[in-house]
Amino acid sequence: MTPKENPRSERPTEEEGDRPAPSSSVGTYGTHFTFDCPSTHDSESVVRQIADTLWMVKELTARYRRHSFPWRDFLANVQLALRDQARALDLCGRRDRFSFDNRSYAYAMDGYHGGWTGERTIEIPIFQEIVKLRGGASVLEVGNVLSHYSSFPHVIVDKYERGRGVINEDIVTFDPGEQRFDLVVSISTLEHVGLDEPERDPSKFDRALARIRDLLSPGGECWFSVPLGYNPVVDRHAFSPESAFERYYLRRENLDNSWRQCAASEVEGVLFGTPYPYANAVMIGRFGGSGAPSPR
Repeated sequence: MTPKENPRSERPTEEEGDRPAPSSSVGTYGTHFTFDCPSTHDSESVVRQIADTLWMVKELTARYRRHSFPWRDFLANVQLALRDQARALDLCGRRDRFSFDNRSYAYAMDGYHGGWTGERTIEIPIFQEIVKLRGGASVLEVGNVLSHYSSFPHVIVDKYERGRGVINEDIVTFDPGEQRFDLVVSISTLEHVGLDEPERDPSKFDRALARIRDLLSPGGECWFSVPLGYNPVVDRHAFSPESAFERYYLRRENLDNSWRQCAASEVEGVLFGTPYPYANAVMIGRFGGSGAPSPR
């Protein structure tokens, strides 16, 4: 299966004939943890907005076919996605903030694949802060996400997405020899493990977490996010009292893509892709790292 066919691929490659990668003037950041909105007053930005809209419709189509969701819901979500993109020029000027674990964050408004229209708008600032707090740590990222938003030295393992510096291996069998990591991060990737693969394996999510534990150095920690309502195995872990990791929950509040940290009871049973496109709730998990800094 090629990256283009798999939902874990964040962006089709230029070699496959798709649109070019973002230019340095729109949605590309050369410094760490920078959150500049793309310009909304030049033709290049408008073209990028249109291209992002087309990509989102394509992605929604693939996901609804794969999961056999009702066609009426599909059309409703495409409509919402298009409306989100149509409002993007206005949204790029907003400076709202959200709270996570007693800390205030600015929403990420990057233009990469319309990230502000889904859960990336909260995941990126949270995980960039986690990495920043562990300055100088050896970092492993499972799923190539952060490199699309900022640049910092770290090892990236992604089974499907090709890219510079990306190791195309399965995290379950990934073997870096004696190397261990102070921090492992994963953004909306682990929910695909064992589900969106040629051979489905419900036990693979647990094996992925076990392998990540093995890859942590003494005192190392793992932070990961997953959308709720997408993978039943992940959902069971998200609400089971026996799960061996800390859990935090965030819920999407409205069409403006505002998010709020909440209790587990407020997101249990939430559906993926409805009433809003993409995740309507996210769980952030943490394990390991005794005494390690957290984004508080």
